[in-house]
Amino acid sequence: MKYPDIFLYTACWLVWINLATFVAFKWDKQKSIKKEWRIRESTLLNLALFGGSPAAIAAQKILRHKTRKEPFRSQLRIICIFQIVLALGMAMAFSFPATRAFFSEQLELFKFAFAIWTNAPLPK
Repeated sequence: MKYPDIFLYTACWLVWINLATFVAFKWDKQKSIKKEWRIRESTLLNLALFGGSPAAIAAQKILRHKTRKEPFRSQLRIICIFQIVLALGMAMAFSFPATRAFFSEQLELFKFAFAIWTNAPLPK
């Protein structure tokens, strides 16, 4: 697995998780209007934590949902700040050749361990 593969898989994951997050917010909004059983806030926050924070913020603005609810609003903002700092840190780390070499070695070790765990053929 090379870096372009990792970036492609990451992009696919982010598209999927953001779509799922927006749909969850929309569904929760519809349930709140009908006064029915709703999605737990922890579920919505976990979706945001695993990459769906852009969709969560967009859903708040577009659907006008969970905009005043505390501590949900603050927790979502903390998740967003954490993800921005993490993304900037990773971008800076990957800009140094030594860091890229380190992650290449770690990726090879991960592939080897995964092959052993799944009884797949060992990577070359």
